[in-house]
Amino acid sequence: MKLLLLFSILRYVFSQKVDVNDPDYFAIGDFIDLKVKSYVENHGYLKKWNNSDQEITGYSVYSDGITKFKEFFNLKPTGQLNNETLNLMEQRRCGATEFAQNFVIMGKWLKKKLGWKFVRGNMDDELMTTFAFNVWQRNSGLSFHKNVNHPDILIKYSSINHTFHESCEDNAKCTFNFDGPGIVLAHAYFPQDDTRREIHL
Repeated sequence: MKLLLLFSILRYVFSQKVDVNDPDYFAIGDFIDLKVKSYVENHGYLKKWNNSDQEITGYSVYSDGITKFKEFFNLKPTGQLNNETLNLMEQRRCGATEFAQNFVIMGKWLKKKLGWKFVRGNMDDELMTTFAFNVWQRNSGLSFHKNVNHPDILIKYSSINHTFHESCEDNAKCTFNFDGPGIVLAHAYFPQDDTRREIHL
């Protein structure tokens, strides 16, 4: 009986519509609060808190990160979290941060013709990869072709915690983890000289 009562209360609580514009809502540490905190930290919009900061709560903590996020996506740059902002945060995305140092110092290939290899990919994987690279080819001035022997770009499926395949990092652990059934679909490493780079899915 007590279990049934608890279930009924929880069902009622989680079925209530939340006004995401209510600043008080973000001071109580609910699920949406943790999701926003995690998003702005993990994708480079807000510096990650250290242990002494963990007890800081409230909407104002996220304001700078939300403003930076909205600026990046050409929304009105306020610290206000609304449905438009939340919907954008829930879209599938790359796992790399928008403000990584790589974006500034190693963002360009030194050659125009690039080969790729899909590690243990099947025919459907390779067809979709060819299609994707053709889109890039039409819009980038680069050309892409399949090259299993000497690829510039290695593509592979990866687990949540994973390693590089055979790049210059020599099977080292990848610094970007996946989020399981979350929003991150893939991440890639920016070009550095002519070193082989990897795309993890």
